[in-house]
Amino acid sequence: MIQPSNSLKLRSPPKITVSLNSAQEFSEENWDSFKEINGQAFYFRVEEFHGGSGGQVYTLIVWKSFLEDYISLEQTIQAESLNQADFGLGWTIIEGAKILVSEVREI
Repeated sequence: MIQPSNSLKLRSPPKITVSLNSAQEFSEENWDSFKEINGQAFYFRVEEFHGGSGGQVYTLIVWKSFLEDYISLEQTIQAESLNQADFGLGWTIIEGAKILVSEVREI
């Protein structure tokens, strides 16, 4: 998880979480949008929640397949509008995310 150092002082702190998930957790049919970047397929959606005086809270949820598993990312930002929510760092992280394979998996 990535959060700013002052996150405890913020009402809705921005954060990024990256996870490794099994193949059974994701299905392409359940996702609103698809994006291809540098030959990689990404499925994603943006969820909106009430955030208060600082604006709405937006969460980008995106995943990509990698080997036999899936890498997922959630980035949460509070902004006045979806157009002002900058998910650039989240996209950069998920584009470069890889699994280090230290042992061969048995089938």
